[in-house]
Amino acid sequence: MACALRFFCMRRYTRGSLMNDLFRSPRAPLSRGFNSHGLCDKIMSSQGGQVPKDESSESEEEKEETQVLGKQVWRVVPYAFRYPRRLLAGFLGNACARIVDLVPFVAIGWAVDYFTSDTMVGPMFVQNIVTSIHAEPAVGYGVMIFTGFVMLAFFQGISEYSWQSLGYNIQHDLRMDATRSLIAM
Repeated sequence: MACALRFFCMRRYTRGSLMNDLFRSPRAPLSRGFNSHGLCDKIMSSQGGQVPKDESSESEEEKEETQVLGKQVWRVVPYAFRYPRRLLAGFLGNACARIVDLVPFVAIGWAVDYFTSDTMVGPMFVQNIVTSIHAEPAVGYGVMIFTGFVMLAFFQGISEYSWQSLGYNIQHDLRMDATRSLIAM
């Protein structure tokens, strides 16, 4: 009966709770998978199960040790500086993607203004580009919108590739350092 009742009171861990387990102090028990909450904990504790831990009883030291982004993550940063070109490509690719992110929507706004008022709006160089693409401004605005999305995909791809390969390189370096440390023992 108690096991069946406990089954219905379980909920799946979220990503944040798994990260808290990852950075928890060594003396705190690690648990994976399901965690029970609510009324079932009280029922199970009255039947000889585990007594639920009161969250308010955690000391300040334990709260700092379970902090997800804390002192330990900064130990990884020096590994990233071993790859300055990937860092630069990641930052520049992301910056360009954020700038180009707005271009299609601005072009859509200019196209809507053109269709509603039948006059071209925007800076003169944009008007010249739109009319140089095709005699009909609707085609020029369409090409401008499509080009904006293509440029967004290009710069976002560069950024994603740079950050992902940087992460793989850092992970490899960390594993190599850990292996060297174990061998030195």
